[in-house]
Amino acid sequence: MESSFCHMLSEHESNFTPATRRFSIDSSPSDALRSIEQSHIRSVLTFNQEEWPKSFLKTLNGNFKLLKVLDFADAPKYQLLKYMGDLYLLKYLSLRNTKVKLLPDSVGNLQNLETLDLKQCLVYEIPAKINKLLKLKCLLAYYCDKSRDFSMTYYERGVKIHDGIGCLQALQKLYHVEANHGGINLIKALGKLRQLRKLGLQNLKSEDGRALCASVENMNHPESLEVSTISEDEILDLQSISTPPQFIRLLYLKGHPEKLPSWISQLQHVVKLQIFWSRLRDSPLKALQNLPHLLELGFSYKAYDGVQLHFEGGFEKLRVLKLKDLKV
Repeated sequence: MESSFCHMLSEHESNFTPATRRFSIDSSPSDALRSIEQSHIRSVLTFNQEEWPKSFLKTLNGNFKLLKVLDFADAPKYQLLKYMGDLYLLKYLSLRNTKVKLLPDSVGNLQNLETLDLKQCLVYEIPAKINKLLKLKCLLAYYCDKSRDFSMTYYERGVKIHDGIGCLQALQKLYHVEANHGGINLIKALGKLRQLRKLGLQNLKSEDGRALCASVENMNHPESLEVSTISEDEILDLQSISTPPQFIRLLYLKGHPEKLPSWISQLQHVVKLQIFWSRLRDSPLKALQNLPHLLELGFSYKAYDGVQLHFEGGFEKLRVLKLKDLKV
């Protein structure tokens, strides 16, 4: 197994063999590719790159047709993504924490892609061609301004996606999507993603609530739901869920509900619950105290508008309680 992994420090310092399948580059990419003209490499990871030669991805595309994993996390800015569309066997592509702003339409050629990681990436709009990737399981995208309070900004920005997302029925993780760009049609399309386990939505409007409830009820096994309204005064209407998603483990609600949704008290597997902007007048503690597996509970940024929060009992497994800026 060790012979299948090669870590290249420089052109003259590597343990590359014909059996190498996973390749880690900690040197000049041009040096690395000059030393390996043809190979059966399946995975390429890069580290400590200050610049990319223009020939890098073009050579990568020509000589590494069997690539399944391409991890460019923390790589410098470059404009050579157009070559990636020819890596037909690629299953995993990470551009995490890069300055890439645009994905080319050729991303739609990656018919075997299962994970697209755009976390902390500058990509804002996902091209419509993404809807051709029928094997895609994970679309991970958000950008958070780390110079501000993370808990307050709560994933500062998501991404815009086009109509047709409902065809990606293999999706298991989708976050964070800006709902105001797709509107009610986007929310309804989410109901077709029955395999979805983790969903993150931003910029919801009050009229989206009922459609979102219906879509969540269509999902077979949702485990994580993170939703945020377009402003702190926007109503977050999640009352119409009639069958609680029993496998939910993480629930983040950021918006102004008229009251705490009654189904939350029936979530037998929820571990982490965070509520923002809700301005609840009645204490929610009685409704939450019997959640059997709740480990972390948070009320932040105008989440409670009452006089006091009084813990009378329950919360047998609670380990973390976060209370921050409840009234302004």
